[in-house]
Amino acid sequence: MLHRRSIRLRIIVLVLVPVVALVGLYSIVLNLTVGNLLTLKQEAAIRQLVALPVAHVQTQLARERTLALLYLASPEHGGLPGLLVQEHRTDGAIQKYGAAVEAALKGGPPTQERQAFLAWESTLGRMSALRTSVVSLKIHTGELAADYSGVLSQGDDVLYQAIIPVLTGPLGVQATDLLTMARSTQNLGEESDLLRADLTAHSFPASDVSLIDQKLVLHQELWDQTMLDLSPSLQGYFQDLLVTPAASQVQQMEASIVGMAGPSKVPLRAWTSAVTQYQAGFLSALLKSAATLARQATSQAQGLIVKLILIAGLGLLAIVAGIAIAIFLGRGMIRQLSDLRQSAVDLSSDRLPGEDGYRRGRRRGQDPAWRQRRVPEPGPPESVAAHQAAPAA
Repeated sequence: MLHRRSIRLRIIVLVLVPVVALVGLYSIVLNLTVGNLLTLKQEAAIRQLVALPVAHVQTQLARERTLALLYLASPEHGGLPGLLVQEHRTDGAIQKYGAAVEAALKGGPPTQERQAFLAWESTLGRMSALRTSVVSLKIHTGELAADYSGVLSQGDDVLYQAIIPVLTGPLGVQATDLLTMARSTQNLGEESDLLRADLTAHSFPASDVSLIDQKLVLHQELWDQTMLDLSPSLQGYFQDLLVTPAASQVQQMEASIVGMAGPSKVPLRAWTSAVTQYQAGFLSALLKSAATLARQATSQAQGLIVKLILIAGLGLLAIVAGIAIAIFLGRGMIRQLSDLRQSAVDLSSDRLPGEDGYRRGRRRGQDPAWRQRRVPEPGPPESVAAHQAAPAA
């Protein structure tokens, strides 16, 4: 009975080992897939928390830069009250960004993303020193424009770090291209603010002219290079902007800036109006492109969820089928071995002596007296010869 149970146990173990391995593999794959999905969901929540506050802070900073440069170029025009009001608005946007960062850090973002959040928050906390230098007129226009642009560029890095974990593949590339397009218009904004300040002050220092030329070239290069990388649907939004009168006016006046006429010949009102309309159209194209990517990202996420459900369902069905097959095969093998054992027992009962007879036969075979009784002694030779000769007589 013990030997029979041992055989059964070995068969069961032999059949269930592949099933256990399949269950382990299924658990690992499911854990990795679900883990990646939860990570993406968490990063998407972090991006939603941070993206809008970052964009709002950048918008307020750009407006503050414009007013600060105009005040620095012409303090006597009384632009300080408007600048102080704008600074208060910027501080409100910075406070909202700080609250968003505090909430995002609870989600455990990656190290680089966390560092980008905190680094920009620290930079925004030191804006008071830059503002003080503006009010006290202890900073040059070119330096001021560069400082504000550095803060805005750091905000772009925050957005980039927030997008990397969420969007992968072609969508991630397109999102990065949109950030590059945004940097293009930021360069145009710095170029425009510095040019307006110099036109207001009727002064064009060589450092300002050089910086204006650099921002103009950088704006155009980023636009031209990135437009080729955008998908056709996203290109359409920005190509619609190119055919507007504002875009044509900006291009003509930029050609005048880098030409023989120089920035001093650019009409201030016409430049301000054209750039304002151009930036409004660019913002509209950027928002439409972002909405398109958001829809595509949602579709991609839904596809991942469907794949996860299929993987989980098919894997579970495979495990159930494997267990059923293992049980069926195991029971069949045990039944066959039981039948084989019973056949062996029946065969031994029919053709071999029983246990008692075997023991008695063995004892008799070992007894000399019994062997002598069983084997007859041969007779005398003459009697044998007489017996053989009798038929002849």
